[in-house]
Amino acid sequence: QLNKNLLLLSKMDNHQFTFEEQLEINGIVAASMEDLHFMAAAKKQEIAIKTGQEEIFLRGNPQLFKNLVKNLLRNAILYSGEHATIRISIQSNGFSICNPGGPLEIPQDKLFTRFSKIDNRKGTGLGLAIAQKIAALHHLQLNYRYEAGSHCFMLNW
Repeated sequence: QLNKNLLLLSKMDNHQFTFEEQLEINGIVAASMEDLHFMAAAKKQEIAIKTGQEEIFLRGNPQLFKNLVKNLLRNAILYSGEHATIRISIQSNGFSICNPGGPLEIPQDKLFTRFSKIDNRKGTGLGLAIAQKIAALHHLQLNYRYEAGSHCFMLNW
């Protein structure tokens, strides 16, 4: 997995992807939820999604955008306890993924830095760095906030 992630970062750094396809955001988020359902089910977690009435379209790279969503969702699943509810909200100006948990154990300014991680047993420390890079390549803003016991990653367009 580490090699795969480093190769992906290298390809993005070398501009080896096109960003010309129409992305239907609700569908990409739903497919990502389905792909990772087994991880949440293993921890008896629920993924709750709230969407608006309209479909949202962006121009970009579907493979990379789905990777971004899956990295954020995988992170929420990994760092939430059993029986947690992970909340996804899709709105006309962006989407957010929020999960319950205690305050960050690493400095917030290191959150999107390569190889920053809390626990050596969880992931490669590249997921959020990859998500941030994909957001930047799509000219989107990825932010983090912690409030009321929830970690929230917001992607704005």
